[in-house]
Amino acid sequence: GLAGVGEVAGIHHRMHYPAGISPGYGFTAIIVAWLARLNPLAAILTAFLLGGLLVGGHSIQIALGLPVATIHIFNGVILLFVLGGELFTRYQIRLKRRPEP
Repeated sequence: GLAGVGEVAGIHHRMHYPAGISPGYGFTAIIVAWLARLNPLAAILTAFLLGGLLVGGHSIQIALGLPVATIHIFNGVILLFVLGGELFTRYQIRLKRRPEP
């Protein structure tokens, strides 16, 4: 919330709907929260690492001529791997054999 107030009050000085305020920070915050496992101290470190990925992603886009959605694809893949890892650590698949008659 404080970052949003800083964006609106400090840079834009007004609110425009729909694309004027948030360029997708909420979706990035969801990935940060999942990676940090809802730990506030880990969220700070994770936010810096993901922010570095976003800034570096813009440089990679410019240098390699990749499309704009490349960073979003990286974020989506990271989220899918985190959720998949969580799924595999919480649940086990067990196969039961039928007894032979």
